[in-house]
Amino acid sequence: RLEEDGDKKEAAAGTLARLVGRGGLSPVEYGCCRPPASCNFTYAGGTEWTKPRPRGGAPPAADPDCGKWDNDDDKLCFGCRSCKAGVEGALRRDWKRAAIVNAVFLAFIVAVYAVACCAFRNSRRDNFAYHSSREWKQGGDA
Repeated sequence: RLEEDGDKKEAAAGTLARLVGRGGLSPVEYGCCRPPASCNFTYAGGTEWTKPRPRGGAPPAADPDCGKWDNDDDKLCFGCRSCKAGVEGALRRDWKRAAIVNAVFLAFIVAVYAVACCAFRNSRRDNFAYHSSREWKQGGDA
């Protein structure tokens, strides 16, 4: 029984390592769904992590996020600095994309406006040239 649990844990740890190595976890998932690497927790599968046992009077880890980790799916590490940094990174990426789309759209609108202004100016010039060549008599010039 213990051997099967060990195999499952190794397989789960290997799966997580493959996901992280391939870039399969987003920054939000990486920061919120797993404890920081500096905590030296042991991966137990899914979102389960085992805290290391303190040896003697060993001081707790220097990272304050280590104490915030909880295996409860409603808590995990949502209050951790790493989670907040992941959310901030995702927001920056999304806003950067939106800014690029807005800049392209603005350039398109400016180009359409410039073409429309040129067309309007040419239309007025052509209309003036057409009417001035006929030598219309203005009222009172008879």
